[in-house]
Amino acid sequence: MVDRAADAVKAAKPVAGPARVDAASYLVEDAAASPVLLGLLYAGSPLGAPLNRALTPPWTTGNVVGTVTATARIGRLLLSAGPGEMYPRIPLDVAARVPHLQGTMTAGLANDQLGYLIAPYTAYPEPIRRTFFNQRGDQVSPIDNDNYAFNVSPTMGERVRCSLLRGAREVLGADVAADPACAPFATDAALPAGADVS
Repeated sequence: MVDRAADAVKAAKPVAGPARVDAASYLVEDAAASPVLLGLLYAGSPLGAPLNRALTPPWTTGNVVGTVTATARIGRLLLSAGPGEMYPRIPLDVAARVPHLQGTMTAGLANDQLGYLIAPYTAYPEPIRRTFFNQRGDQVSPIDNDNYAFNVSPTMGERVRCSLLRGAREVLGADVAADPACAPFATDAALPAGADVS
């Protein structure tokens, strides 16, 4: 890592464009489908496996889990922060949809730890298969891969991706085209930036 950091410093270029810094955070809420997560939320402490998570709204309301995404800009650099281990498609899609960036950075496990954030929806069957079967799919093997077991729901990854697109649009003032796949999450977009801290 030290060698890579040294190489990055040698190749560094000044950030171009207006000297503008801005950031915003967004509350997203999703119905949890993970019995592992819900079980640990409500019974983890007595079992000796506590989750450091509030059991009060907006963070937990029944089976609905609230979490935070954040977006920051430094000039034309975009930082997207998500509440878990994002599948690469999430930050790659955000970067691809935002025009005229000088660079991007992604912070995972930021502000929360919700396991794996799987997107797009069409990718979901593979984590399910790999959690229960080996790579070839010919033997039951529930410990080979834990992606399905440790994620909130089939929709949390898309919610996070859509919230990060919203953040890029609002923080950068960028012309980010509307994504029809984000339409089901209009309730998140209806909450103002900063709803997670108000």
